[in-house]
Order: sequence, then structure tokens, then C-alpha cells
Amino acid sequence: MDRQQAVATLTTAATLGGDRLSKLPEVIMFRIFSSLGVNDTVRLGAVSKRLRHLCKLSPHLYFRFDFDNCPPQKSEQFIAYVDGQLEWRLAEGVRTERFLIHLESGDTVGFLLDCNVLYNKWLLATQTNLRELDITLDSGGNKFFLPLPDCAYDSKTLRLMRLNFPRGGLNLEHKGVGSIQELCLTAQELQPDIHFGEKIGVWWTSLKRLSLVGILINIHLRIESWSLEELIISQCRVVVADYECHTMTIRGPSLKAFTISGTQVVARSKIAITCDSLENFLVCGTLFERTSVIKIKCASLESVQVCGCSFLHRNLEFAMHCPTIKQLKVSHCIFGSCCTLETNCLSIEECIISECKTYASDIYGKRPILVGGNRLQRLNLVSSHKYMDEFLLDINAPSLEVLSWEGNPMDFTCLDGMPIASLVNARIDFKPPCRHKNKEAARLCKLFASKICCVVWLLKSLCTVKSLTINLWPIELFFMQTETSLAFDNLQYLEVVAANHLLADQVSVIASFLRGMRDLRVLTIRCDKSSPILGDPNNDEKYGKAMAKERWLPRRTEQGTLQNLREESLGVTTATQNRLGRFVSFYLVVLTSVVSGMVMYISTFKHM
Repeated sequence: MDRQQAVATLTTAATLGGDRLSKLPEVIMFRIFSSLGVNDTVRLGAVSKRLRHLCKLSPHLYFRFDFDNCPPQKSEQFIAYVDGQLEWRLAEGVRTERFLIHLESGDTVGFLLDCNVLYNKWLLATQTNLRELDITLDSGGNKFFLPLPDCAYDSKTLRLMRLNFPRGGLNLEHKGVGSIQELCLTAQELQPDIHFGEKIGVWWTSLKRLSLVGILINIHLRIESWSLEELIISQCRVVVADYECHTMTIRGPSLKAFTISGTQVVARSKIAITCDSLENFLVCGTLFERTSVIKIKCASLESVQVCGCSFLHRNLEFAMHCPTIKQLKVSHCIFGSCCTLETNCLSIEECIISECKTYASDIYGKRPILVGGNRLQRLNLVSSHKYMDEFLLDINAPSLEVLSWEGNPMDFTCLDGMPIASLVNARIDFKPPCRHKNKEAARLCKLFASKICCVVWLLKSLCTVKSLTINLWPIELFFMQTETSLAFDNLQYLEVVAANHLLADQVSVIASFLRGMRDLRVLTIRCDKSSPILGDPNNDEKYGKAMAKERWLPRRTEQGTLQNLREESLGVTTATQNRLGRFVSFYLVVLTSVVSGMVMYISTFKHM
């Protein structure tokens, strides 16, 4: 039910069945008035005398007038009416907590002179208990710049101020503002006041939230505040001279959230944020036309999100000196050049790179995304777009020990096949971007072929890991290009995950993958569904007979070595068996299958 229907329903109910609203306490009635517009409040006041009286006593005032569309006589009547209402409220001791003034005119000079006098006079009569002030001055003529209302400096109760000057600007004085906690400024530009940021930080000692909306920022912005907790820059435009680099410096011990949304950054820009208490940083729907450098230095930042942005023609450098960062998300972005994501934290629990694209008119090929840091030890990557292979991923982390990657593979040729020397544990879970009936059809698919190259380079970089968990699809991709196995010299624990049940040709692929693993100690093959090859895991005796009959898997012997392998199916040579028997002191084969929601351990044997 919308607002008009609600008012009509209340009016009809009060007329037919009695005035129920009049029985409500005044506090509740005033809350109802605060959510209604002027016309709805007037209609509601016509229900009864008490409601009409409460409308007059409402602590929320809203005056809106268009000087252009009304004759001078109407303008004088409007001003006289407002003066009379304020005088009556002042004489009766009626409190005014919320005051909204919206004035429009095309006559710039006369309009500003009248408005400057009017709203200062009106605010003087209401500033005793005023808590929220909303002023809109819309002039259709030339630009104008007005000072801050006097009540902003003198009032001790004012908490929220919204100033909307669509064709003008605001001039701040070097004067203390001790009570305002939230300022929302919608203006045309900030150019006349080049010290806007310094004044906000020094003189607005109680300000907790600052919103800059639709502003032409053509000055260097520097805000250093000890009270500011949230900063929002929305629908703005950042422009300076071509030879200059626009700088935005934000400092403060209390800032917790910083958001840049829907902003167009035309100039070269450098954003430096130094806030120990910062917890969330979001850049959303912003266009960066030139080289951009964003540096964040804080001790408590947990989440960084860059969503729906366009970085055209130039590089993006994102340096995060934040040891506590947990989530780094880059999604739905367009890159025209290199993107560098650098951090000094030890662990990134979730690094999401999804739905990104390259600049359509760019002719220089793939664009690299660099992720790394000298202290980074744990990285969890999520790339959830089927065309992510258009990006080159370069991981520059000399201390990286744990890598977890799921989604779609990216181009990994930046490492040139060199292994990540420090990597110990890796978990790979790639999903096929498209389905094909057979391998021949898959090889003819360009999208599938590009994924094959990505997987080959990735597996080459994982040759030094000790523990690897990988799903079956990237292994199949690898052997679609080559029959030569990779040498995993240090691998001791391997877990292979099959999406559904295990097929015969997939067993052959797994066996080929095992050829280069001479130090393997634990092998786990996990199927999401019951496999016809593995038999029924709920019947050990039946499974043992099936295993001995088909001879798919190693059979328990006194020596504990691997014997009775069907070479034509598994492709494991005698030399490989001898190496496994010679080097393995503890070898465990675990086959698991999810049956009725339970993970079953099928066969276990070890040799001490």
C-alpha cells in the first residue's frame, strides 16, 4: 500500500468508524507526520480537530515554493505565512526539530538576496531545538556560492544538515561547528573553497558522516578529521589540469567506512588513505580514465571491494598495507591496462576476481592482473567468469604457502612455467565453461582450447607442492594436450575429486597423472556419487571381491607394495610400481563415495 492509499484508508476509517488516530499518543502521531509529505499531512489534519491541532504542533516543518511560477503577490503571501507560523510557534513554545526549506527561482541575484535573508531569519526562530536541517536552493541562472547558515555555528542541538545547491556552491568559514554529526552536501563545485577539506577536519569537531554528492571536485581534497567515521563520495566528477595529478588524502583515527560510487575520475589520480580504524573500503561504478594509484594504510581493514568500475587506457595500482585484510573482491570491472593488487598481509581468505572484461577498443592483447606481496602466505582465489582466460594472472608472492583456487582458470603464462617455490598446499577446483559430447568436439571449441593452455601452465607452477587437492576436469584437460606426465617431486598427499561417479577412462587419466609422483604417500579419490567401478561401498565383502576380480586397485600384501595393477587400464609401468614400493614407507589408498549423505572409506592399507 502506497502513501496516498494509506492516508485515504485512515481518513475513511476515521470518518465511518470513529477517529481512532486521535487516540494515539502525540509521540506516535509526530512519527507518522514525519514520514508523510506536506499534502498528505494537510489531508490527515482534516479528519478531526485534534489531528488538525497536532499538525500545527508537529516538530517537523516543510516549506517549498517556486518564485518563478507564482506572481509577486503569491510570493509575498508565502513569506508572510511562513513568518506568521514561526512567530506563533515561537510564542506558543512549540519545538521545531526538523526544518526543510526548498526554494526555486530563475532570477539569480534577487533570488539569492531574498533567500539568504529569509532562511537565516527563519532558522533564527527555530534554532533552539533544531536537530535536522534540509535546505535546497535551486537557481536557474548563473552559479552562486553561499555561506553556511549562521545556526550551524550557533546551534547546540543541530545534528544533521543537508545542503542542496544544484547550481551553486558552499563557502565555509574558519569557525567552529561543534554539534553537527552528519553533513550531506549536493553542490555544483568546490573550486572557490580550496581549503574545504582542511576546514572540515579542523573546525567540524563532532562530524561523524560526510557525504559529497554530485559535486565537481576540481581541487585537491585533503581531509584529516579526528571524529569522522564514514565518508561517501557519490556521483561526483574529478577534474584538474591535464598536467596535474589529482590527490585525495584521507586521514583520521576514527574512520571506519569509505565509499566511492558513481564517480568519474577524468584526471590522473592518487588516493591515499591512512586510517587505523578503517574496516570497509568500497569503490563501485566509478570510471577512471587515466592512471590511478590507490594506497591504503591501516591496521584494521577487513574488506576491500572494487565493483562495476572501468579503468581505461592506463594502469591501476592498488597497494594495501593492511595486515588484517580478509576479503579482496574485484568484480564486473573493465580493464584497459595492467591491474596490480599488492598487499602486505599474511593471509587473504577470499580474493574474488569475477565477471571482468578487457577494454573493447584495446588492441594490445590480454591485460595482466598482478596479485602479491612479500608477506602473503595464504591466498584463496575465486574467478567466476567463463572468459577469465582473457586476463594474465601473475602471483608475485615469494612467501606464498597455501593456494586455493576455484571457478574458471585464468592465463597463467606470466610465470613461464616456473614453479612457485614456497608453495606447500594447493586446492584447485575448476568448472568446465561448456559441455561437449566427446574430446574431439572439445578440442575444436576455442573457449575450451584456451582453458587447456591455462591449466597446463598452472599445473607446471604447482610441481613443488606437498599436498594437492584437485578435481578431475583440469587433469583431463592437461592430458588432452600432452601425454607426458608432470614430475611432482615433493608431493606426498593427493586428493582427486570426481564431479559425479568415476568412469573407466577417468581412471586411466588418474593413473597417468600419478606417474611423476615418486614420493606420494596418501592418495584419496573422492566421488560425489556412487561409482559403478568402485562397486557398493556399503558391502565390504562384495567390494573386496569386485576389487580382486577387476584388479582396479592395489591389493593388501605382506610387503605392502603395489601389485596386480591392470597396466592396460591404469597405464602404470613396472618401474613406477618399483619406485612406489621402494620409497613409500606409509601408503594409504582411500576411496570415498557419498552414499545417503555419508562419506564412506572403502579400502585402507598401510605398511609400517
